[in-house]
Amino acid sequence: MQTKEILHTFYTAFSKGDAAVMIACYHQDLVFEDLAFGKLTSKKAKTIKIIYNHVDIIALKYKN
Repeated sequence: MQTKEILHTFYTAFSKGDAAVMIACYHQDLVFEDLAFGKLTSKKAKTIKIIYNHVDIIALKYKN
């Protein structure tokens, strides 16, 4: 996939809360850093799925 396709796939998955597809877009040498997650490598970034799922659960609890 080209960069543009990867970004489109990633952010489409992000908008749907599809962590599995997002993780599939990660490069094996990924290094990512922001205020919410701190510094992540590819191996650690793949655990973000748990965080997304947890956020969805919390959102559903407060929505109802």
